[in-house]
Amino acid sequence: MVVRLSIVVTLLAWLMVPVMGFGAEPPLRLVVTSGVEYGKPIKVDLFASSLKPDLNTLDLSVLDRDFTVELQDNVERDTEAGRQHWRIHLYPRRPGELWIPSLIFHGVKTDPVRITVRPAVGKDDVPIQVSSEVGGTTVWINQAVRVVMEIDSDSRYASLETGTVQQDGLEIVSVPYTRTTRMTDGKQRTLHRIGWVLYPQTPGKLTVQLPAVAYKRDGVVTHRFYPPKIELHVRPLPAFVPPTMPIGRMTLDVALPGRFFLVRRELEFLTLRVTSEGPPDQRPSAVLRQLKSDRTVTFYPPRDRVDDGEPDTNNVNERTFQVPFAPKTMGLISLPSVRLQYFDPSTGKIETHTQPLGRVLSVSQWVVYTGLAGLALVLYRLMNSLYRWAGHKYRVYRAYRKALHRLRQANTPQELKAGLMEIAGGECWPTNLTLAVWLERWKGRHPRLSFVSESVLRLQDWLYGPTEATLEEVRPSLIDACYRRMPLLKFPALIKKGASAD
Repeated sequence: MVVRLSIVVTLLAWLMVPVMGFGAEPPLRLVVTSGVEYGKPIKVDLFASSLKPDLNTLDLSVLDRDFTVELQDNVERDTEAGRQHWRIHLYPRRPGELWIPSLIFHGVKTDPVRITVRPAVGKDDVPIQVSSEVGGTTVWINQAVRVVMEIDSDSRYASLETGTVQQDGLEIVSVPYTRTTRMTDGKQRTLHRIGWVLYPQTPGKLTVQLPAVAYKRDGVVTHRFYPPKIELHVRPLPAFVPPTMPIGRMTLDVALPGRFFLVRRELEFLTLRVTSEGPPDQRPSAVLRQLKSDRTVTFYPPRDRVDDGEPDTNNVNERTFQVPFAPKTMGLISLPSVRLQYFDPSTGKIETHTQPLGRVLSVSQWVVYTGLAGLALVLYRLMNSLYRWAGHKYRVYRAYRKALHRLRQANTPQELKAGLMEIAGGECWPTNLTLAVWLERWKGRHPRLSFVSESVLRLQDWLYGPTEATLEEVRPSLIDACYRRMPLLKFPALIKKGASAD
C-alpha cells in the first residue's frame, strides 16, 4: 500500500513540474528583435505558452507614453506546441533612453526592457533634426490648436508625406507642406514643415494621435516620425456665444480696384482677405452676408480666389474672396462698413470691430468719352507743335550745314557773304541784308557768339572799302561760329574720322 501511494505521489509531482514552472519556458515572453534608431520601427515579439486567451487582447496602452504602436501582423498559433506568437512594431516618440514597461496578460507580467534610441540620421550618417510644436491643449470648442512638425535634413531633394485622419468630435485641417533651403555653418540644410490645425467640436477630454510623417529620400521612405500624442481639454462655449460665431481673432484686409475712378454701372471687383482662427466654414459667412446693395452700389455673389505661388503654412486660416460690384451713382461713393464679431478665447468675451471698406470715385461714361476726346485733342496739338518744332530745327540745321559748306569752299569775299546769307535764311532773317545789319541781328540773337564781329567787319571792309584781307583771316571764326551754334554739325566729321581710323 505504501509503495502504491509513493508511486502516485511521484506521478503527480512529475505532472505538476510544467505547471509550477520548474525548467519550463515562461507563460509570456517579450523579445526585442531589431531597431533602435529614431524614426524606424522597433520590432517586438510576444510569445505566450498557451493558445487561450488570444494575445491580441493584450493591453498595450502602457506603451503610449513613449511609443506609437503599429499592429501589422496577426497572431500566429502553433496548435501542436500549444503556443502563440505576436509581432508588433513600436515607433519611439523621441530619441534617448526609453523603457518598454511590463505588459500584464491575465496576471502574467513581462520584464521591463531598457532601450537606447539613437537620433535619426540620413545619408553618410548626417543627423536629421526633428521637432514638434503643439498649441495650447486647454481650449474652447472650435478654438484652433496648431500642430507643426519641423524636420531639418541635409537633402534638398527629400520630401515629407502624411496621411489623412478623421476623428469624432474633431475637425482636422492639414497645413500645406513647405521646405526652405539655407546655409548653416557652411553646409546646405533644408527645413521641412508640415502640420495640422485641430478644431474640437465637443466638450470634454479628447485624445488625438495624428498620423505619421513619412520622410522620403530618393523616392524611398527611410524614416517615419510620429507627432506627440495630444490630450485636449475642451471647454464648452458660454451660453451667450452663438454657435456660428467665429472663435479666435478675426481680421479683414480690403483691396479696392486699382483704377483712379470707376465707371457707373460697369462691373468691378472688391478683394477681401478674411483671416480667422475658427473652422473654415465659419470664417467668411458673417462678413459676406453684410455686403448688401443700396442706392449707390450693387453687390453680386462673391467667389473664392485661388492665389498662385508656394503655399504658406500661416495661411491655413485665410481665405480670399472677390466680390463683384457696380456703382449706381456718380461721385465719391463710400462702400458700406462691415462689423467683425468674434469670441476671443484669451478674454472669454465677444469682441466687436467695425471695418470700413473704403471709398471709390464713380463717373459716367460720357465723362470718360469726353475726357478721352480732350486727351486726344491735347495729344494732337502737342504732336503738331512737336512736329513744327522738329521741322524748324531741321531747317536751321540744314541751313547751317549749307552755310558751312559754302564757307569751306569759298575763294572770294562774295562767296563768304553768300555763306552768311545762308545763315540768315536758317535764322528766318531776310537774305538780302547788309553785313552791318546781319551782324546787328546776330549779336541780338546770339550774344555769346559775338567773337565773329571782327571777322564780319573785316569782310565788309574787304568788299566795300580799300582794306583787303585774306580768307584765313575771316573764315576760321565764321566756321567756328557755325559749329557752336549747331553742335550737330560735328557728328558727320566725327563719324568719318572714326571710320578712317578703323
